[in-house]
Amino acid sequence: MKLVFCVFVFFSSLFVPGYSAQEQQLGEGQILNIMMTIDKGEIAAAKEATKKKVTPAVDLYAKHLIEQHQRNLEELIQFAKQEKIEPKESEISNSMVASGKTDLKALSALQGKAFDKAFIDAMVTGHQEGLKLIDTKLFPEAKSPQLQMSLEQFRKMVAAHLEKGLTIQKTL
Repeated sequence: MKLVFCVFVFFSSLFVPGYSAQEQQLGEGQILNIMMTIDKGEIAAAKEATKKKVTPAVDLYAKHLIEQHQRNLEELIQFAKQEKIEPKESEISNSMVASGKTDLKALSALQGKAFDKAFIDAMVTGHQEGLKLIDTKLFPEAKSPQLQMSLEQFRKMVAAHLEKGLTIQKTL
């Protein structure tokens, strides 16, 4: 059941040997794009969960993720326009997109309890690694107070999703 532990971890490529998120200095457009990439990845995974026959708790969690990450994505788009920041790709965001596509394909092949467990395990791991990325890379490199405030709000959302995921994980 190795698949359960490796499937759909958008951030996993950031913490593998030979690649360090610390190696690349990020501009504000790249930080913003990473946040948007995280939102898009969570939305895609959660939408996959809503297509499956999942437990009520997993279904509610997936719908909650879609709602909150979609709202956050829209706010980030508005923020970028308002602050005149052009979202820019980075090694980190490109890696997240590539691994996310592969992992989503693997996740979509699962059904029933195996899907529920893999989805929740991936959400827990992804949100833990997301917090690590925010704390150790994104926040320290954000220069403007406005982007720092946006990251603080983003971090609160990710932390809340982690707590909810951990609660569900205990029941599976």
